[in-house]
Amino acid sequence: ARSLFVKELKFLERVDEDHALLQLTCGKGGYVRSIARDLGKDLKCFAHVKWLKRIWSGPFELKNSISLQNFDEVRELSSLKQLLQPIEVGLQNLPFVTCNTKDVGHIANGRSIIVSSTEIEADKTCWVKCDGKALAPSCEKYRYSLTRIWNKKAEKLHFVMLNPSTATEIQNDPTVERCERRARTLNFGSFRVTNIFAWRDTDPKKMKRAKDPVGLHNNKAILDGCRWADCTIAAWGNHGLHLDRGNYVIELMKKCGKPIFHLGISKVGQPKHPLYISYDILPTEWLSNN
Repeated sequence: ARSLFVKELKFLERVDEDHALLQLTCGKGGYVRSIARDLGKDLKCFAHVKWLKRIWSGPFELKNSISLQNFDEVRELSSLKQLLQPIEVGLQNLPFVTCNTKDVGHIANGRSIIVSSTEIEADKTCWVKCDGKALAPSCEKYRYSLTRIWNKKAEKLHFVMLNPSTATEIQNDPTVERCERRARTLNFGSFRVTNIFAWRDTDPKKMKRAKDPVGLHNNKAILDGCRWADCTIAAWGNHGLHLDRGNYVIELMKKCGKPIFHLGISKVGQPKHPLYISYDILPTEWLSNN
């Protein structure tokens, strides 16, 4: 049987002949009904839990909470802000690492960062702090950009596609694999992928059902990619018609002041996706932006 740490089992009052009110303070994994059963065995009687209330868990106390019945009274945003606790409160029992603003950008884009071995043990769960505040985890719902570099001295290629799929900082998916092969065929030394929708999904139909498929930081990521690269290829395909996002991004990319290329234009006027386009097809200038 698994051991359970019990800090305190306190008798509060005898409610009636058959019921008593107890207060238990224990470690994680405690099953209160089992404790009541075992207590009854030791007392040579039957025992069970009739009523149970959790009054605190970690840093959170019942006295600071809001019941569903009273929630309507504090629905105004100004009231909620006064009651919500910062994310650091829930993380205070976990180790943390500190990072700078550059690392924040890497984390937001799904990249790994290097931390000092003195800050945290390997393979341990931790949270990240910057300027004294926690970085909220993205749960990998969005990916704003992905970059591969193999020759820093060569020119850089930028693809603006539909939405990210399964590729990570260290592993390609089929589309990113094709982008890398095309970049190498064209003698570039690196490439970056951004997307008109930053929501991660393997199925465009599911992406379209997302409440916010674009992503808060996505416009900036696209412009940063255009300015970073020597050549930008628009390649988001016909799903760019969703929310008229393709036309919006066209106007957005005009702000970078550089020409934008494509690998072909579809019948509905959208730049073709590169997944099934031959490597023999060369980029064609689309937007001059002069």
